[in-house]
Amino acid sequence: MKTHNKPVIMIDFGGVYFSEGGRIASKKIARKYKLREKKVYKALKDFHATQEYRKGKITRQEFIEIISRKLDIPAKNMKNVEFTWHSSYKPLKGMPQLVKKLRKHYRVVVLSGNIPERVRYLERKYGMLKHFHEHHFSFDYGLTKDDGAKFFMAAAKKMNVNPKDCILVDDKKEFLDAVKKKGAKAVLFKDAKQLEKELKKLGVHV
Repeated sequence: MKTHNKPVIMIDFGGVYFSEGGRIASKKIARKYKLREKKVYKALKDFHATQEYRKGKITRQEFIEIISRKLDIPAKNMKNVEFTWHSSYKPLKGMPQLVKKLRKHYRVVVLSGNIPERVRYLERKYGMLKHFHEHHFSFDYGLTKDDGAKFFMAAAKKMNVNPKDCILVDDKKEFLDAVKKKGAKAVLFKDAKQLEKELKKLGVHV
């Protein structure tokens, strides 16, 4: 079975393979603790500490303490907040099936800005990593998508592949714009059906 045809297909987790759990969790947490949803989302996704956490530069405990202070949520409740955050990521309709089809003929890898605890939670619940040939997470590189194309380029170098032989699938246009400047092809994700159509346009056999 061929698994290394070109192109290499690089797929994001949150917002592509999984639902965009940050927004879903923000609504639940805001409702439970009577906070503004925008404030919760900023703390979980946009705040500087989140990027440091994704880069592996601060620990889970350090991150939890920062978020507890920022949102004024007692430390004893933070396990529930963390569980709500992680459990809000669920496989999107059609994506597990599409990945299984693609990996029969192509090298399909994860390229995701993520944190170790969430990856472990999702792996225990869904066992998704076996469906990808490789996994490249931000905490392995000390880089996130906010660093432009550096994260992508580091992963491509580690895989020993040319950027022009890669197709990135992501829900962040700014990140895709950055990697396209390096020669890669890109698909801005909407849903599994749209992704399949876009991949076919790029010559991928599905």
